[in-house]
Amino acid sequence: MTRLPITAFGSAAIDSYACFCWNLVAYSSWILRSAARVVPMAWVAAESAA
Repeated sequence: MTRLPITAFGSAAIDSYACFCWNLVAYSSWILRSAARVVPMAWVAAESAA
């Protein structure tokens, strides 16, 4: 009887943790893609300015 809410809470916590992990992965991969796009442009700008 008391085991059911704990199990429900545990699965909800696991779901929210997995959602947080996926959001973190998506966010970091978006940052890496943005950096990969910005760094060469900044490099070219620095080369042409030098």
